[in-house]
Amino acid sequence: MRLWTLQLALLVLAACERREPPAGGDSRAPPSAAVAASKAEASEAPAPSRIIVHVDVEPLHLNPLAQPDEWGARIALGPIYQPLARLGADGRLGPSGLTTRVDEAQDGLSYTFELRAGARWHDGQPLGPGDVAATFERVIDPRGGLDALRRDLRDFHRIEIVGEQTLRLRFHRRNAFLPAVLAELPILPRAQVAWSGKGRAPDLARQPLARRPVGSGPYRFESWERGKQIVLRRDPGYSGVAAGIETVVFAFERDGARALASLRRGELDVF
Repeated sequence: MRLWTLQLALLVLAACERREPPAGGDSRAPPSAAVAASKAEASEAPAPSRIIVHVDVEPLHLNPLAQPDEWGARIALGPIYQPLARLGADGRLGPSGLTTRVDEAQDGLSYTFELRAGARWHDGQPLGPGDVAATFERVIDPRGGLDALRRDLRDFHRIEIVGEQTLRLRFHRRNAFLPAVLAELPILPRAQVAWSGKGRAPDLARQPLARRPVGSGPYRFESWERGKQIVLRRDPGYSGVAAGIETVVFAFERDGARALASLRRGELDVF
């Protein structure tokens, strides 16, 4: 599932309107991303304004924290919601669309993140360290209903807000798998993950925003027509690298033969 998520992210983000070189050179960029970017730059053909992607099983919801199914994760994680960092080919963390700087302590027990200035949620609300803190607090709380993620973060110690847009994550012990966990943990708005603290937290998969997500990624949710399609639209206010494709349509079709016929008729772009 992680490989497909990466491939989908490369597909919709490779042809960009503007590019930003990663801090300290491009040594942390995954080779596949670098190849996709250089191919997009070398090609004189304009990026399509819309692509239609075949989806064989309609997702149950689009909340990437709440144990999404395969297509729920592919659609939500990356295009709509973002993690604090991305994992480079060398296994180290580098900035994501949410951040401009990621520093790992020499002892591997803390990571410092600088959030991107001007980052906002798709509803226009500012994105800040408080949203990150609320996301991690929900994950690590035994009453939060996110047991699988909580196990992944079992070494988490605390989060410190050390500046207006700067935060630090501290851990009890070094963990070789931690960079991969942080690179796949989406940050959600505080209003989505916070609760009163009384009893067990509400099921995130059953909340309205699980079907009308409000994220911070390069694509904002536009519509979900049950049994037919999900439509994402490029977010004009995105503070990171703008996506080159305006609209991505995820079209549902369980029958592989019918989907293949649609591809041959030019009604699908990705099968």
